[in-house]
Amino acid sequence: MQFDFVKEMDNGIVMDYAEGKFIFIVKDYWSKEEIRFLKKNKGMISLIEKEQLPVFIVQIEEGLESSDCVFTLTQENDECLFLQNYLFEVLVFDEQGNLVVKRTAEADKKMSLSIREILNHVIKEEEDALVDAKIQRISVFEPFELEEMTDLHIKL
Repeated sequence: MQFDFVKEMDNGIVMDYAEGKFIFIVKDYWSKEEIRFLKKNKGMISLIEKEQLPVFIVQIEEGLESSDCVFTLTQENDECLFLQNYLFEVLVFDEQGNLVVKRTAEADKKMSLSIREILNHVIKEEEDALVDAKIQRISVFEPFELEEMTDLHIKL
């Protein structure tokens, strides 16, 4: 998969489903110490359903504060509804768009079943205005608050 767009991307986090996995792309300025934390420290990806939308939260101790990403289902990515095991990839880029850390995780069978249940419960192909309104209602919560509302956590 090509990540040329990262050079033009603003600092922050984006996510997508591609090549059979959920991919989180994080771009920011990182100190050498933070890069070490991003590579070695415990991390997790959490999932909660809010406003009939799946919200993923990515966190790596002392490296990446809890960051939330709302996932919207489309015809292009709905194959994720039928997976047996869910794969995750967190790609961390520096401000110049160079990959500095790659972390991966796989949900076990029990977690994969819970993920599939959430994804199959959400509404697909909603109007943009409705999705935007739902995202606004979700945005009143801090990512760490959303993380505390779920018990669905996949270790990185």
